[in-house]
Amino acid sequence: MYRAQIFIVLLLVMSINGYSGEIQCTSWQTYVKEHTVKSYVKKDGTRLKQTIRKAHCREKWKYADKWGPLFQDTRPDYWPHSKEEFKKWSSQEKKFIFQELSKIPLIHNYSVNSILRAKKSKDKKNPASSIPETKDIVLYDLYFASKDNKEILAHEMAHIIAYQIETKYISIFAEKSGWKLEIKKRQVYEVPPTKLIKKDSSFSIEEDFCNYFEIYVTNPEKIKKFNANVYNLLKQRFPL
Repeated sequence: MYRAQIFIVLLLVMSINGYSGEIQCTSWQTYVKEHTVKSYVKKDGTRLKQTIRKAHCREKWKYADKWGPLFQDTRPDYWPHSKEEFKKWSSQEKKFIFQELSKIPLIHNYSVNSILRAKKSKDKKNPASSIPETKDIVLYDLYFASKDNKEILAHEMAHIIAYQIETKYISIFAEKSGWKLEIKKRQVYEVPPTKLIKKDSSFSIEEDFCNYFEIYVTNPEKIKKFNANVYNLLKQRFPL
């Protein structure tokens, strides 16, 4: 009798806590109970019969399962700028980043180590930064005050993507963008194009690629008009 009472109490506790018995959702998911899906006709004319949809976990935000665990609140030991002050992510900030990431679906095939949060960059006007070698991105207060969130995020992701794709592709990009090689006193120099998509594209081939990529995912027609060869190269590798 005593054991039976304990068993009943346990069942009540599990019921109160929403225990499913089988499914445990992550903090980035919502638990959906088993329910009946009524029959309906799809747009292509296919009729689907009424069925029982089993209990399952549904993502609260698109791609949240991939990106959610990457949010970090502390500065990594290897971060090169020791004076940059890192801070804890707020739930609203995380939700905002989920929304921005969902606008750039082509980046989800590439890996990132962490998404970090800091107050301000050592470069005062810098809203974001990244370490391609370790696949880390940091977003500063200035990022959340900007109106160009998608562009900034795409640009930093481009630095990480450029580090992951083959060197040959970047070489082809450099040629189509207009980069030249010059030899002076037995030293090889990279000469930037005379026609630049952005002023700082002259800094390096990688920066030029990231500028093109940033504009490509936000305004592809601008790239198409500015440099059709680069547009076709990007479209082939990164279809929108």
